[in-house]
Amino acid sequence: QLIYTCVQATLSCHLVWECKQELCSSQSNTEQITVQWTLSRPSEKIEVSIYDGKIKEERQDGRYVGRTQFFQNEFQAGNVSLNLKNVVVSDKGRYTCSVSFGNWYDEVTKQNAPASLISGGSESSIFLENYAGRGIGLTCRSEGWFPEPQVLWLDSKGQIRIEKPTAINTRTSGGIFNIESSINIEPGADNEISCKIINNVLKTASESRVQISGECMLGSVTLRMSKAVAWLMRWVLFYSPPLW
Repeated sequence: QLIYTCVQATLSCHLVWECKQELCSSQSNTEQITVQWTLSRPSEKIEVSIYDGKIKEERQDGRYVGRTQFFQNEFQAGNVSLNLKNVVVSDKGRYTCSVSFGNWYDEVTKQNAPASLISGGSESSIFLENYAGRGIGLTCRSEGWFPEPQVLWLDSKGQIRIEKPTAINTRTSGGIFNIESSINIEPGADNEISCKIINNVLKTASESRVQISGECMLGSVTLRMSKAVAWLMRWVLFYSPPLW
């Protein structure tokens, strides 16, 4: 499970052998290196972070201040990767790592990075919401999914239930999905119910299972009858015509 507010991701980038050999020859050579990471989107290009060896300074775009860090002590080994902290969905995209060193220049592009943006979400939980018709209403909730997961209601044999669920999935400002799916269970139906939420990218799932007792279904019928009796008594008291 990956929690968005705490995720760290490393955008990997390593120099080719020729440049690395020159860089390794002297510690002072790192003063000639410039490393730039950019994020390309359809509508904009963001200079995520730049390291300028001449002034030994790292600069970030305002949206990445305090969230990026180079491995400066590993530059001589050819490691110009970028560590990205507090990853959010909006960080996902096409990243380009470009390096200049003297007269040497090269760049590499990483598609759909960072991969750690895939999230398995929290454990699913099933709640008894209300008595619905002759049966009961159940709701399954879970938070922190990305991308939007698949939700299945299953019976005791692990088969998809015949009842039709309703879903209200909301996307937060950070881009992750909170899941809420509801289903009505009628008397006589398979009384073992599970809610299974699946991340089809990670190939993982969160599943909760409940078993409804006969008393619970009886409570539904009793409640419905009680409401009917109460309504009938009000009708008799207030709407019955006089008997004389």
